[in-house]
Amino acid sequence: MRTLLSLPVEILEAILEAVSSLVSSSDLSFQDLVALSKTCKLLHSLSLHHIYNDISPYHHWLLARTLITRPDIAQFVKQLSLECSWSESEEVDFPPEVDDYWERKAEGHSYEKPGDPDGMTDFWTLEPLFIAAPNIEEVVLQRFSLIRKTKAELRQLKRIEFVWSCIDAKELGRLLKLCPNLEELIFASSGGSVFLDAEPFTLAEAKEEILTNAPTLKRFRLDLRSDEEPGENEFQAAREEFAERGIRFELVGH
Repeated sequence: MRTLLSLPVEILEAILEAVSSLVSSSDLSFQDLVALSKTCKLLHSLSLHHIYNDISPYHHWLLARTLITRPDIAQFVKQLSLECSWSESEEVDFPPEVDDYWERKAEGHSYEKPGDPDGMTDFWTLEPLFIAAPNIEEVVLQRFSLIRKTKAELRQLKRIEFVWSCIDAKELGRLLKLCPNLEELIFASSGGSVFLDAEPFTLAEAKEEILTNAPTLKRFRLDLRSDEEPGENEFQAAREEFAERGIRFELVGH
């Protein structure tokens, strides 16, 4: 009697591709795909690409440990969604592999606690993760702030989305320089109400930094979430300047 494992590898890969598509469309859960990968060694090896291609870990520093110690897995990560998820009752203990990697790659700097219930996670703490996974093209970051100085040049990143985050104009410019091939930037500001040490950039400041430091950008979507929304004239003027550079500009509320 023929079994699933008696099928050619090409057929198994097609089945896993279909299962992965059902997970993406929410017809199956991510755990269903993980459960399938645990049935045997063959399906496990074939499933890794689909499991790690688009991943949303609860703790990014634990994912960093996996990717640092398993470069064969790290190569599969293309899309990454992260949320600041530390809570006051939770003990933050970075794996030794992550601390060691940071020490070797960042000239002796060490990790900081990734956040607090009322604050945000520093973008720079993701550096070991980005270095370990060289093929990440898209990231969605919720409740992040502070770019700071980093050694990682994120040439592979094509799309970044910030949700409920806060960075100032200088840090926006630094981010754009880190991502010289960025094509899409989506930014939903916290309005400065969550992370009080940073003043969120204005539309005028964003325009200056993007036109100076984002030569490959094709789309910029901005949600300022503040009481000082740009007027219609400022929005139209910015949209025209962006259009001259081939950038599609969208401002939420306009």
